[in-house]
Amino acid sequence: MEDERLPGAQPPEGGDSAPPDDSRWEEGDSLNFLSAPPAGRPAGEDSRPVPPARQEPPKKSPAGGTAHPQPGAETAGEEPPGPLKTNRVIRLAQVRRRRNARRLRILVGLTLALTLALAWALGALALSLGALSDLADTVRIGLTPGEGFPVKTNISPILQLEELSGGFVELGEQDLVLYSASGARLRSIQHNYSRPALTAGRTHFCVYARSGNELRVESRSQTLYTKVTDSPLLLCAMSQDGGLAVVTRSARYAAQVSIYSPRMEYLYGWSPSDKEGTPCLAAFSDNGKKLATACLKAQDGQLVSGIYFLDTEKSSQPVSSAEVTSMPLQMAWLDSVQLLVIYQDRATVYNALTGEEKYSYDFGGESLLSASISGKNAALLFSGGTGTFQDHLVVLDDRMEPRADLSTEGEADQVVCTRTAAYILEESAVRAYMLGGEEKWTVETEEKPLALLDAKKLLLFTGQEAYILQPSSSSG
Repeated sequence: MEDERLPGAQPPEGGDSAPPDDSRWEEGDSLNFLSAPPAGRPAGEDSRPVPPARQEPPKKSPAGGTAHPQPGAETAGEEPPGPLKTNRVIRLAQVRRRRNARRLRILVGLTLALTLALAWALGALALSLGALSDLADTVRIGLTPGEGFPVKTNISPILQLEELSGGFVELGEQDLVLYSASGARLRSIQHNYSRPALTAGRTHFCVYARSGNELRVESRSQTLYTKVTDSPLLLCAMSQDGGLAVVTRSARYAAQVSIYSPRMEYLYGWSPSDKEGTPCLAAFSDNGKKLATACLKAQDGQLVSGIYFLDTEKSSQPVSSAEVTSMPLQMAWLDSVQLLVIYQDRATVYNALTGEEKYSYDFGGESLLSASISGKNAALLFSGGTGTFQDHLVVLDDRMEPRADLSTEGEADQVVCTRTAAYILEESAVRAYMLGGEEKWTVETEEKPLALLDAKKLLLFTGQEAYILQPSSSSG
């Protein structure tokens, strides 16, 4: 058969232009196509003189004679026998397999390392994006300040009020509003929940429907997450960094407590039994590493409560306190280890690591009208009842020792404690007392004061308006 070549192409001397297939070359094979004699030279002759072969001296045999090669032994220039060539091919295949296995192990290791690095980077990126979003909100709010106070909130009645980044979020029956520390209206949200409730962290807050199935996590600029639960909601609690504890009803247990990260990733849950009771209060420590829950149950015709401390960084059995026959009303962390609980008849400080009671203040049968906790101090307002009995104020330190115990002059409605003072809200006035009991001043109000909030500035809410509370020149 004739070769197919381009017109004018000349075949090279010595044969075909296609090189031999080298895919089956093995070590020791001679490249015969390179040893073909040039044209015009007889076969067997080379263009270069062949040096004489090196003669090995004859080896001596152990008996003193000369050793001669055995018949069939391999000599220089001869092809190795079949078994030796087969062994060499097997060894080369084994080397290739070991080399491929080592490359595969390296590739798997690099892939795993890259996956772990990518997962870590995505987690850090998510945290960074959340921090950047909060930072962007702070910058935007700082660049567009409000006109100051007073502001018209149009919320009446006030169901709940929480401080948020120096401003406040105010919850009403159908709406909630969000204001900055400079009085700028940031957001207005219509929630339409029949029994709305609110919990807030440093820059985020959660609004939800008690006995409903929906909760919403909000920032100062947008809705971050909306969650629909399978069972009705009982309560929610938010940490300072935006973590969330969600308590729902349960068909098998007294309730179900689910803890989520600030990115609403499920961390773990706790299912209190009927023996432990149903959670009615929950609060995160300031560092977010512990969650305290107050649980209620009926026992022998009485309400019995217990405090349970959960570690939010690992799934473990909660540490519990001794049970008491009193209703818990408020609780707040004094530090990362101590929790203060205000009951109907006492105020108690617990150790979160052991659950033991450290300090306690008994109310002595007095009726608690209002209580407020700030920092390591608590202010208690007791009702004097009808007749000539006066209401009186007690300020406690972190060891539940009274710093002040005094009778109030007017008919008080509630007390608000800050880190420097205690404020009594009366029918048409606000009285300020030092934590040691000295009266600072009194401010008369045109409308009944409804709430007082210790935000960046001390804000007083009356009717549908909020303004900065400052002592007037005519105040006492």
